[in-house]
Amino acid sequence: MGKLRINFNKNVRMDLACAKDELRPALGCIYFKDGYAYASDAHILIKNDISEISTLDQEGIEKLDGKLLNADSYKNLLKYDKISISDDGIECTKGGDKAFFYFAENLEYPDAEKLIQGVLSENIVPLPQIGLDLELTNTIGKALFEAKQTLMSFRGIGKGITFEHNGTFKSMAIQMPCMINN
Repeated sequence: MGKLRINFNKNVRMDLACAKDELRPALGCIYFKDGYAYASDAHILIKNDISEISTLDQEGIEKLDGKLLNADSYKNLLKYDKISISDDGIECTKGGDKAFFYFAENLEYPDAEKLIQGVLSENIVPLPQIGLDLELTNTIGKALFEAKQTLMSFRGIGKGITFEHNGTFKSMAIQMPCMINN
């Protein structure tokens, strides 16, 4: 029997979907709210159900509610076998190694759920062409839970494209189309 891992799934790299610029510091974090983890760089938005992407119990999931964790901290905590959630951050252990990653403070994350509901309220439409940044699509593949096969729905020209599972999982993603210069 293998070691018990109490952590996020190390194959779900939400840190890759976070912004890497100083102008939007909150988007450089993973945001935990109502049992979900959100990550966005303003071009893509990932929403993963924490119970699908981790082995945390309900108490641990509830302790994360409303917290922001820097993308680099998230990436680093994936290296550990066990994590424990406190009011200030996440304590990590692997063998004799320990680390503590503090939650980000004094940052306000955009209302990701409102954005998601706005995109989902749009009708699905056929489109003759759409521009996609495949690097962003690749990031969705790495950051979204069980993203190997998803349904893409096109919501209109210049509107978000949703990536959803066929009713199996609650996790989903949105990607904005891009302009393609000839």
